[in-house]
Amino acid sequence: MRVLLISPPTTVEDRYGGVSIADKEGYLPPIGLLQIAAVLEEENHSVKILDLSLSDYPLQEVTETISNLSPEIVCFTILSLNSSKAFEISKIIDEMINPLIVFGGPHALVFPKKILQEQKQIDIMVVGEGEYTILEIAEFVKN
Repeated sequence: MRVLLISPPTTVEDRYGGVSIADKEGYLPPIGLLQIAAVLEEENHSVKILDLSLSDYPLQEVTETISNLSPEIVCFTILSLNSSKAFEISKIIDEMINPLIVFGGPHALVFPKKILQEQKQIDIMVVGEGEYTILEIAEFVKN
């Protein structure tokens, strides 16, 4: 399976409320997505991670990656502060190729029903640790 893992755009200012910090300083890599990628790659799934916090042109990067990769599954991890950006990006992806769209992360943990009711492009909501859940989803879709 071709799986795309996305960490939506989040600036330092988003995280810390307008604190003046040099560009990209204080960056935290998406550890959860890295763990999911490792589990998927162990089972020979093709995985790409897009950390859009590092991108100057996140929508362009998403559309180029979707065009080149044509992922069968696209997963997002969301915080409350970047959830609206993730929803917007997932709608664009759904219109482009209609993959299985999976959401998880802290915001999804708190509001799973509300998100699924309001965001019709989302197919699956993962509540809790995602490593083996995403693997099970990928294996199910593959078969």
